[in-house]
Amino acid sequence: MTLEETVLAIRLHKLAVALGVFIVSAPAFSHGHHSHGKPLTEVEQKAANGVFDDANVQNRKLSDWDGVWQSVYPLLQSGKLDPVFQKKADADKTKTFAEIKDYYHKGYATDIEMIGIEDGIVEFHRNNETTSCKYD
Repeated sequence: MTLEETVLAIRLHKLAVALGVFIVSAPAFSHGHHSHGKPLTEVEQKAANGVFDDANVQNRKLSDWDGVWQSVYPLLQSGKLDPVFQKKADADKTKTFAEIKDYYHKGYATDIEMIGIEDGIVEFHRNNETTSCKYD
């Protein structure tokens, strides 16, 4: 191997190592600009899956909602929330599955795809456009 080939091989090896480190560490930096907050309680985890008691609904500080929120409306439209609605219908015999689904359809209908909340700033994402506002 010539000196030039040896130098080239060393440089390629260093480049490969650097790229490997970048690829492995990139996910660690991709969320470095914000916190995901404290872990959810069991009640909060159930609520995140659509199972909650009305008694658990209460006023909260805006900072409690820091994060990125996706609309559940597409999940309702696709039928992915049907098991939740069925569970509610099974628990509340005064309403049918269809009545419960219709109730949530009216409440969840939106054209907002995602909401971001951080440091009192709320961003609304719709059709590749973002509108934001600051809350004090």
